Amino acid sequence: MLEISHSKSSIMYARELLRQLFEPGELAGTPITGKKSNAHREKAAKPQLDPIRVNAVVKYTCKKFGLLKEGPVRASLSSMLNKEKAAPPMDK
Repeated sequence: MLEISHSKSSIMYARELLRQLFEPGELAGTPITGKKSNAHREKAAKPQLDPIRVNAVVKYTCKKFGLLKEGPVRASLSSMLNKEKAAPPMDK
């Protein structure tokens, strides 16, 4: 976690912390909430990320940066996860 200690943005800090706490396979295509999508109501809801670790990231980030609301941090993490599932796998 030393690599993220100098992050200037709470959003970037939370995203990097989430990447450190979860394996890439856990993050790809996994929502934070596990709720059904309004756009795809016919599909079953996907299992959510471990809420204990997600809440720890959000609460720690808010405390570290003096944020009063968790919403923007959660929204940013959700957006990051949506982009992770949309990104094509990289060839090695």
